[in-house]
Amino acid sequence: MTSDKPTRNDIHDLLEKINNDLNEFIKNRIHDGILSDKDWSSLFTKPEMEWCWEALSCNKEDCPVRKQDDYRCWLIAGTLCGGMVQGVFAQKFDSCITCEVYKQYHRRPIRSLYENISILISHMSDEAYEFRHEARTDSLTKLLSRTTFDEIINQEVKRSKRMNGIRLTLVVFDLDHFKEINDEAGHLVGDYYLVEFAKLLRNVTRETDFVFRTGGDEFTVLMVGGRNKEMLFYIDRIQEAIAGWNANKDRPYSYVMAASVGGACLSDLGYNIDKCVAKADERMYQNKQERKAAR
Repeated sequence: MTSDKPTRNDIHDLLEKINNDLNEFIKNRIHDGILSDKDWSSLFTKPEMEWCWEALSCNKEDCPVRKQDDYRCWLIAGTLCGGMVQGVFAQKFDSCITCEVYKQYHRRPIRSLYENISILISHMSDEAYEFRHEARTDSLTKLLSRTTFDEIINQEVKRSKRMNGIRLTLVVFDLDHFKEINDEAGHLVGDYYLVEFAKLLRNVTRETDFVFRTGGDEFTVLMVGGRNKEMLFYIDRIQEAIAGWNANKDRPYSYVMAASVGGACLSDLGYNIDKCVAKADERMYQNKQERKAAR
């Protein structure tokens, strides 16, 4: 970095640039509703700036900062991090404030102002991401939550209509005799079965599809694309995965895992979400009665 003392005009121009960047960032974030510290960057790639691994002659090839266009390690991983990503705000900056690389970029007051604003935005972004992630995720199973279901299914319906009717299918699962497990063995054992079933769903479901926990022992999968035969194939795979899980002699509890299932195609029902959910539920309860009668 240059050590030349900035002129009054330099300071004025830099402050104006910072203010314009910040103003544009705020307007964009209010419009989009999402914070992203990558959205304002006019000073990030000045030619005299160098990465921390350059300044410290660090040979950590796996350091995440080496793969970034932004030289500011304190926003990405944390300085002197030894190649380990430190994603939590407090962890990152606890090491940064003692690092010579970090101090180098904060010696000039205007530069320090810009970096402090960047740090603040980065912190806000981290918090916004964590809050959004927690709100979207079921805390027990780590699947998408019921509150996220309406948001995602409406988004996918809009996308399907824009793209000439990509088929959307709902598959609904309900664990059999789950109340019996809870009543006899307790909720901790019941939670174990919920988590295990969620793992089976994640393992079998495609990455392009969405898996939700929509109730106590109710799960819903939104399949994107595919026709009725693909849905039936998917259901068969889930039942095979359950059978394989039950065959495992090392499982800690003797209760058998079982699930009733029903499906319906949104595309065949005019993208009417309520009708599709009702139809899938109806078929699931019909399957549950058939399974009871077959015992």
